[in-house]
Amino acid sequence: MGWVRRAAALLSAVLLPLPAVAGTVPDLQEIRARGTLRVLVIGDEEDPPLSHDGSPAALDRDLAEDFARRHGLKLEIVWVERRHDVLDDLLAGRGDLAATGLTVTPERSARVAFTDPIAIVDELLIGPKGMRRPPRAPADLAKRTVSIPTGTVFEASLRKLEVPGLRVEQVLGAVQQSELIGEVNRAERELAVVDSNVFDAERAWNPGVVALFPIARKQSIAWAVHPEAKQLKAALDIFIQERALVAHAGREWAEDMTGVRKHRVLRVLTRNNAVSYFLLRGEAAGFDHDLMKRFADGLDVRLQMVVPPSHADLVPWLLQGKGDVIAASYTVTPERGKQVAFSVPYLEVQELVVQRASDPLLTSVSDLRGRRIRVRPGSSYQTTLERLRAKGAGFTIELARSDEETEQLIAGVATGEVDLTVADSHIYQAERVWRTDVVAAFPLEPGEKKQLAFAVRPKDRELKAALDRFVRQTYKGLEYNMSWRRYFEDSRIATQVRAQDAGTLQGLSSFDPLFRKYADMYGFDWRLLAAQAYQESRFDPQARSLAGAIGLFQVLPRTAREMGFQRLDNPEECAHAGIKHLARLADRLETTLPVQQRMRFALAAYNAGWGHLADARQLARARSLDPDKWFKNVERAMLLLQQPAYYGGARHGYVRGTEPVRYVSEIQTRYENYLKLVP
Repeated sequence: MGWVRRAAALLSAVLLPLPAVAGTVPDLQEIRARGTLRVLVIGDEEDPPLSHDGSPAALDRDLAEDFARRHGLKLEIVWVERRHDVLDDLLAGRGDLAATGLTVTPERSARVAFTDPIAIVDELLIGPKGMRRPPRAPADLAKRTVSIPTGTVFEASLRKLEVPGLRVEQVLGAVQQSELIGEVNRAERELAVVDSNVFDAERAWNPGVVALFPIARKQSIAWAVHPEAKQLKAALDIFIQERALVAHAGREWAEDMTGVRKHRVLRVLTRNNAVSYFLLRGEAAGFDHDLMKRFADGLDVRLQMVVPPSHADLVPWLLQGKGDVIAASYTVTPERGKQVAFSVPYLEVQELVVQRASDPLLTSVSDLRGRRIRVRPGSSYQTTLERLRAKGAGFTIELARSDEETEQLIAGVATGEVDLTVADSHIYQAERVWRTDVVAAFPLEPGEKKQLAFAVRPKDRELKAALDRFVRQTYKGLEYNMSWRRYFEDSRIATQVRAQDAGTLQGLSSFDPLFRKYADMYGFDWRLLAAQAYQESRFDPQARSLAGAIGLFQVLPRTAREMGFQRLDNPEECAHAGIKHLARLADRLETTLPVQQRMRFALAAYNAGWGHLADARQLARARSLDPDKWFKNVERAMLLLQQPAYYGGARHGYVRGTEPVRYVSEIQTRYENYLKLVP
């Protein structure tokens, strides 16, 4: 978004001249034509630096590779031996991108264009554990020697401490911060300075090193491009924004209800199909999804749907802590019960043989002799079929891919690609709402009902108890029955989903071109703007609130006029006003904030007002919460501002805190859904 503000203007007296570059600087269009993204990395090609998984260097490489893949490019690493040569090599055209964790400074910003921050770090003084006279404050560094990698900004930070007698030793060559930490760990050096993210990544391999104190705080770490590569920088900023806003999704924990409450999110492992979970215009839907949404709302936490690569991954991902509960039309079986704990069943179904409608109707297991039945490996269908075959039924079991859904196999039956398949009765019913080319022949085990339930880790007793209470209270109640009718009896949802799958529904809304246009202008991800517009107006440009807000982004006329917008009856101009207002709020926030926090704070301010956001951050600081993080910190303070004991002392008084908390949370969730729908 250009949030690493052009600090060069602050130090115009020290602007460094750009080296002459022959010819046109390749921007994203030329890079795509070439087919290769050249990335400058510090190190030696003959002896590349060792970086652990999860280290900043490894993450830089992974991010750059992901960016290149998104744009259909091959990644080419260009090694730079010395850190202080990186920017010269970039400007000389040896590479397109310096993806090597550079600290943003005014001097560097005068030479190159920095992306939005990859990380916000502290510069830490480190030393060996148990050292004599460990320095605890800058004054303790008098007449001490501190080692730093050459070409870093650490020397300037140390000089700003103005400690008499402090000796700064620049370690020459291609030494990395990780190597410096190793040397301190081996007692080869006494004191050194490294970035906090590097220290956090390396401390497990260097237990003999401790952090003493920060010599500088909240430094922006970013990538660099040539200042003329404006398309490349814009694309990188949007990519970084997207990755930052969904960075939480891959984290693992297994903490029962304690973890759900602490992280304020319920992670539901599911499958992407027409029964459990799917996206329609970016809005999450599905019978299992709707049940879990009501459960999460009852816990007052955010719902996050997690889709593993295949059905076979559901239990392993649960046990690894990648999710809290399985909600995927999951059949209770003795084998599965050895690995997971099942809730009270929320649905009973039969396993039905599905055949083409045009074929003679099968009526019993004996009619299956000589037929081929394709089902997913590891499914309860396979178990039932194997039991029947052991009793002498003469059919062949074909195993589909583990990532295939039952609805895909039903489609294969309709086209003749698949002879027969098996489906739970509710899945078959959902398919029959819109299609007539298949029929259910008969139940595999007449009179036998299978139970579907939610699954948790065996040790998560509190979460299981909460799910049991929820099912007992919800089962066949009004909302349960409404969801049932929506997915298993009403053809409208199914028709829209099929149109979307067929490609006759495109994008997220008819306003996508508008979102894209102003996203490019202000440096947002257009899908984030779409998520906000849906939250504000449900994509209705004529929407008006009781407070007088109008249009897609529900902008107040006074706010729009302050920014120079007069024709608010024009949907595009009104939307432009709302997007510009969001950009202004983001630009008011500190550049030292991580990208995802800037976006969440900007959205909160858009909803509640700048003053209430400032009050909430101040209250968070007073209550020992992190004023620089929204979820679990400033959002909690925002909720407290509904209470007289807290809003009485706030500068801007009372705020209905539940509104911005829900606003940010729902936009975050919708944005994640939009990323899945429109990658």
